[in-house]
Amino acid sequence: MTTTQRLLIALACAALLAPSTLGCSSDDDPIGNSVEFDAPNAQQNNGTEDNASPNNGAPNNSSGENSDPNGSTEPEPEPEPDPEPELAHVLVDVSPTRFAYDIGATITPSATVYNDQWEEIDHDVEWTVTPEFAVDNDGDDKWTVEEKAEITFEACAVEDGELTSVCGERRVIASDGQNTIVIERPLPGEHFDGSQQSMIPVEGRVVDELSADSVQINGESVEVDDDGRFTHEVTPHFGINTIHVQTSDGVNPTNDFAAVSAMWAPAYLAPEIDSDDHRISTAIDEAIILNIGQNFLDDGEPYTEIPEVQIITKDLADILMLVLEQIDITSEIPNPVVDSSALMLSIPDVTVNEPRIELDSTDKGIELYGQIMDLNAETEGYIEFSDEVIDLNGNLSAMISLFASIEIEKPSADEPFHADLSDFEIAIESATPNFNSEEANAIFELAESVLRDNIEEILLEGIDLSFIETLPDMLLDILDSLDDIIDGYEIDLDLGMGEPLALSFDGTVEQFTPIHGEGLEGFLSADLSVDGEAHYADTPGVAMLQPQSMSSPFFSQGRVQLGVDMSLINSIFHNLWNAGLLDLDITTMVPDNFSGLIEEGHAEGLLPPVLAPPTGDEPHDLMFHIGQFEFALDWADQKDRFGAAIVVGADVHIANEEITIDVSDEPKITLWLIETDADEPLMSTAELRQIIDTFLWPEVESMVADSLSIGLPLPEVDALATYAPALSDMTLSARMTRPIDVRQGYLVLDAAIEGEWFIP
Repeated sequence: MTTTQRLLIALACAALLAPSTLGCSSDDDPIGNSVEFDAPNAQQNNGTEDNASPNNGAPNNSSGENSDPNGSTEPEPEPEPDPEPELAHVLVDVSPTRFAYDIGATITPSATVYNDQWEEIDHDVEWTVTPEFAVDNDGDDKWTVEEKAEITFEACAVEDGELTSVCGERRVIASDGQNTIVIERPLPGEHFDGSQQSMIPVEGRVVDELSADSVQINGESVEVDDDGRFTHEVTPHFGINTIHVQTSDGVNPTNDFAAVSAMWAPAYLAPEIDSDDHRISTAIDEAIILNIGQNFLDDGEPYTEIPEVQIITKDLADILMLVLEQIDITSEIPNPVVDSSALMLSIPDVTVNEPRIELDSTDKGIELYGQIMDLNAETEGYIEFSDEVIDLNGNLSAMISLFASIEIEKPSADEPFHADLSDFEIAIESATPNFNSEEANAIFELAESVLRDNIEEILLEGIDLSFIETLPDMLLDILDSLDDIIDGYEIDLDLGMGEPLALSFDGTVEQFTPIHGEGLEGFLSADLSVDGEAHYADTPGVAMLQPQSMSSPFFSQGRVQLGVDMSLINSIFHNLWNAGLLDLDITTMVPDNFSGLIEEGHAEGLLPPVLAPPTGDEPHDLMFHIGQFEFALDWADQKDRFGAAIVVGADVHIANEEITIDVSDEPKITLWLIETDADEPLMSTAELRQIIDTFLWPEVESMVADSLSIGLPLPEVDALATYAPALSDMTLSARMTRPIDVRQGYLVLDAAIEGEWFIP
C-alpha cells in the first residue's frame, strides 16, 4: 500500500468516527491492529455514557465541586489545556497528471500542509527536484522536462523561517517516447494462415523506466505484469491487420506507442516462381465468372417510353420488339406484287402494331416466341371472278406468329463458341379482310380461296424477319468478347523509384453452359505473370478471401452479372510486390532542408498490398491496404527507421463500357518510429507524411486505377439497323442495378444493358 493510500484511509476514518477515538485497519495491518488518532477535545469515557460520572453513576454536583461521604467538598482541579496542533504532513501533487511525460512537457507541482489533526494549515514549503539535469525551472513552480529519467518532486514545510523535516514527495516518469514498447509478436510482415490460427497473437514488453500497469492494444486494455510483459489475442479481419500498442496511465492512452502490420487470410494461393526465366506467375481456375441472366434476355416487362420523345429498353426482348415495330416491311415488298390478266395486287404500305417478343433460356440455349398481333397491309388492285371484276382496294389485318430456337455451347477451353439457329418458323395465324368490296371479302374467306393463298404467301415472303437469324451472331459477339476481357492484356508499371515492371494476363473461357430458366453461365481461367526476380521467395502466396466454394455467388434474378475472384485482383498486387514494385529509392524525395543531410533513403513494403471488403461502416465498396511499409533514412550522423500503414477506400464504377475501380483522394496514413540510434529521429513523422503524400501515393493510386479495369460484354446492334433504319442511332450503355457486393470470395457486379433511342 502506498503512503497516499494510507493517508486516504486515515482521513476516511477520521471523518466517519470523530469525535471518538479513531481506529482503522489497513491492508498493511491484516490482523486488525488499529492506527489511532486522538480527536480534538475528545475524552476517553471507559465505556460510560457521555456526561456520566466516573463515580459509579452518582449524579454530578452542579456546583462543580467534589463531595466526600462526610459531606465535605473540595474544589475541582482546573482541566489541562488542549495541546496546540503540530505540523505533521505534506502532500504533493502534480499537474497535469500523466503516467509518463514527454521531453519538453511542463510539470507544475503543488503541496498541501496538514497538522497532526489532518487540518490543512497555511505554511510555506521549499522545493527540491532531483535529478537536477532532468528538469529546468521556469519560475512560478513550473518545471520543463529536459531528459529521460525518474523525477522526484519533494516539498518540505518551512516554519518560522526554518526548513523542517516534515516533507512529502511525488515521483514521475519522463520518457523520450522512443523504444518504450517492444512488440515481439507478430513480427513485421508476418503471415497468418486462418486455417490454423483464428486469432493473431500479440506479445511484447514495456521497457526503459516505464512501469505501466496496462497497455491498450487496438483500443482494448491489457494488463502488464511485473516484468513489463503483455500478451493478447486480436480478432483479425481479412488482409492486412495493423496492431497498435499504447501505454496507458490507467485512464487514457499516452503518447508512447508502437505498431506492426501482419497478414491474415483463411487460405493462400502460392505463386509459381521461375528462377531461370525470372518470372512470377499465378494461375486461377475460375478467375472471372459470368451470368447472362434470364432478365438480360427478357425480364417480362415492356420497355419504358416517354411519349413522342424517347424509348429505353432494358433487355434483349425489348430491343427485338422495337425492331419489329420499326421494321421496314413496305420497302421489301415489290409492287405490284401480282400483275396478271386475272389478278393485279399492290401493297403500298404495311404497318406493324402490337408486336410481342418473349425470350426464354433453356438447357440448350434460347427460345424465341413472337407475335405481331396486328399487321395491317394496305391493298390496291382487282380480281376477275366469274367474268366479274372485283375491287381489292382496302386493307388486310393479319396476326403473325414466329418461333426460333438458338443452340449455344462451349464444351471446353479448346473449342470455340457455337451459336446456331436450329429452328425458325413463321406463320399467319389469322387474316381478316377489310376490302371496299364485300364480294372481295367473301372470296377471301372461302376455305380454298386462291386470293387468300396468294395474299398470305405474298405477306410471308415480303415480311423480312430474317433479323432473327442475326441473333446467333449477336450472341456470339457477346460471348467471343469474353475472351478479350483479360486475354493478352498487358500493363507497364513504373513508379519512377525502382525497376519498371510489366504485368501480363492470359485468359481463357473454359466453359459456357445454358441453364434452363437461369440464362447462360460460364467462367474464365486466368494466368497473371510479372517478369522479374522474386524478392520474397518464401511468401505463402496470394491472400484468398475464402477457399473456392461450390455455391454460386450470383444474385438471384440478375441481368448481366460479372464475378471477379478477389484472388485475381490481389494476385495483381502480390506479383507486382514480389517483383519489387514497392522496393523504392526515396533519397531524392526528402524536403530541401534535409537534402544536404541524407545519405540514402529507402522504402520497402514488407507485405503485398491487398484489396479487401470493408470491416466496419466505411462508406466504400472496398478498402485498399498497404502495411508494414518501412522507411529507412540514413543520415550523416544517425539512422532512423519508420513504419507506415496506409488504408484508403475504393469504389467500383461502370464507365465507357468498362468496370473501373477508383480510389479515394484521402488515404488514412499511420506512421510510427521503429528505431533510431540517436536521442530522437532527425525527420518528424509529419515531414515523412509529406513525402508519402507528394511522391509515393499519387503513383500508387495510379497503379491501382490502371491495374483494375475490365471490359463489359455489350451486344452490337448495328446489324439490326439494316432491318429497321430508324434505329441506326440507338445506343447501348451499362449501369449497375444494385450495390456491388463481395460474395463467396467474388466481387460481384450486376449490370443492366440499356438501350436508348430518341423517337424521330
